[in-house]
Amino acid sequence: MKLYLDDDSVAAVLVALLRRAGHDVQIPTDAGIGGEDDPVHLTHAVLQDRVLLSHNYRDFKLLHNMSRDGDYCS
Repeated sequence: MKLYLDDDSVAAVLVALLRRAGHDVQIPTDAGIGGEDDPVHLTHAVLQDRVLLSHNYRDFKLLHNMSRDGDYCS
């Protein structure tokens, strides 16, 4: 599975375990967007066809709903 972990979810042990399990894991520093705002991370994950994994899911749920409804476009 192609995963993208946002800044809140990049614990080294989690990344290592996911990669060891065979997942294609990308983190913000890999993509050159470490420390960026949530919309940047969501947009990157969508454009890269990756599943977004985040600890602060409430923020991303709001962004997802806005993008689905057409209220947010990048």
